[in-house]
Amino acid sequence: MKLLLANLTNGGLSGGYRKYLRKILPLLQKHPAVDELTVLVPPQSEIVRELGGVPVAPWPSGDQRRGFEWVKDRVKRLTPDVVFIPTARSAYFPRMPIVSMIRNMEPLRVPVGGNPFGEVIKNFGRAHSAKKASIDADRIIAVSGHVKEFLTNKWGLRPEKIGVVYHGVDIPTAPYHSSAFLNLECIVDRRFIFTAGSIRPARGLEDLLSAFGLVLDAVPGIKLVIAGSIDPGMGAYKSRLEKILKRSGVVSSVVWTGALTDMQMSWCYHNCSVFVMTSRAEACPNVVLEAMSHGCISVSTDTDPMPEFYADTALYYSAADHVMLAKAIQSALALDKSQRMERSANSKSRAALFSWDVCVNRTIQELVEAVKIFHGSYKE
Repeated sequence: MKLLLANLTNGGLSGGYRKYLRKILPLLQKHPAVDELTVLVPPQSEIVRELGGVPVAPWPSGDQRRGFEWVKDRVKRLTPDVVFIPTARSAYFPRMPIVSMIRNMEPLRVPVGGNPFGEVIKNFGRAHSAKKASIDADRIIAVSGHVKEFLTNKWGLRPEKIGVVYHGVDIPTAPYHSSAFLNLECIVDRRFIFTAGSIRPARGLEDLLSAFGLVLDAVPGIKLVIAGSIDPGMGAYKSRLEKILKRSGVVSSVVWTGALTDMQMSWCYHNCSVFVMTSRAEACPNVVLEAMSHGCISVSTDTDPMPEFYADTALYYSAADHVMLAKAIQSALALDKSQRMERSANSKSRAALFSWDVCVNRTIQELVEAVKIFHGSYKE
């Protein structure tokens, strides 16, 4: 199979998406079903060096504003058996099957959600693009059952057109290099609550910051570590979060780390007392998979799709109920050593179900299915 993977964006590739590409491209390239793999990327992505021997071709600057003319010409010349567009963008390539992937639920579920006006407009644009890509594609990859349910129930797409393919997660290997993480001198005996992700309203961080004061009253000395960079235009949201901390009088007990390296993230997962997930909109949350793979004791909102991934390995609370969250965190902190070991083992076992090999094999199945359907090998 000649596979062409087109990363159609307005120029950027998010950190989470780059991680996805770094994992699947080498596996796709050596998969026995793939005879030839070509990858097209934005010129600004600077991703060429990250992918080693995988063939990668950046399109000319501004090609997206010309309707991806260069990309379409390249596809026409290469004549792939199937075009895979993982970025929920539509593009017409005549006489070949198209597979799209839906992996960003914020524009679909909470396009407004406290965002600044400019981001709201962008989210509506992203949602429109994702819907058009879903309708135009011969087959759709949804990265969770939650995404598939949205596409069928909200957009009326046929369920048989959609395949669920979860992302994978690496199983971490010890030791975790604490020397790589130098900004947590304030933490004593590694007693801290950890959360991670981009700083933006869809994160729902106000739940945790409001709950933290109650937790600190019950567990004096514990710290809260928040990892993640502030997304462009989200400075006002960060200011709102800081006001919550000031009102609670807990500013000195909170550490904002900014973006962390994979090694630093691993250290935090491994050493935290509790990992907390507060997000309002996720498709296949990387941090949930990573927390489970490290055996974290997790407390999570019960908003979909978190229960689909955590199953019974997390303690849950209702979104926006900070009192319920505080009680759940205190319950997690009160677990004795044997209870923590049992929960940690269960989380690691659960994470092992989400491997990159399974992700790539299921992706290949969906691509082959799209080729069969496109060429009418069988009738649905």
